[in-house]
Amino acid sequence: MNAPQTGQKKDQPTSNLLNELHLIMTHLPVVLRDRICEECGWSIPTYYRKCRTNIKGEKAYSNAEEEMILRVHLEILKDAIAQVDRYSKV
Repeated sequence: MNAPQTGQKKDQPTSNLLNELHLIMTHLPVVLRDRICEECGWSIPTYYRKCRTNIKGEKAYSNAEEEMILRVHLEILKDAIAQVDRYSKV
């Protein structure tokens, strides 16, 4: 996951830790959606349709897509944690 653009060098944290962490966290849903759409070959409207459960409670995606969704979630979260860890080592 790429860090949101803040005008700083890539490895140089800003002086406003709260703002930087806020940007990381608010950027996560968009990155997650885009990666799932890319990996599963979905459009953004298809992603949101599949997010809704149908009346019978059946999932709207295959087992393979479910595995991909979980893998992408873990990758995105690990990347976000690595970005936050960067601040604790400063």
